[in-house]
Amino acid sequence: MTLSEAIEQVKLLKPNAYSEEALTAWLNQLEATVQSEVHGVAPENIIEYQWGRDGDEPLTICKPYDNAYVEWISAKIDFNNKEYNAYNNAVDVFNNTYDEYKKFWRRNHNPLDNIRIRNYD
Repeated sequence: MTLSEAIEQVKLLKPNAYSEEALTAWLNQLEATVQSEVHGVAPENIIEYQWGRDGDEPLTICKPYDNAYVEWISAKIDFNNKEYNAYNNAVDVFNNTYDEYKKFWRRNHNPLDNIRIRNYD
């Protein structure tokens, strides 16, 4: 999923008055968390997207878990609209998707796979 695809899906599924720049800022919050928490990217190397410039850039979370971006932004919309019951439901859905992605990533990207022990008998 690209930045543009995520924002367009949010606009289609959850019409709102927030600008693309605001939606992108919320997406960047999730991206920073994913890059640092799951992928181990150092803070100075975290990629941050800008709406007008990076629309076609692929995002970090892969299919079939990439709907987490739409779920996250939807939850942020509900929270900022003070629709707290909807927010609680949306954030639960997001948390389930995000947890599944973290499990998938850990199953398939074991950091110990690249460790080689020398002089071991």
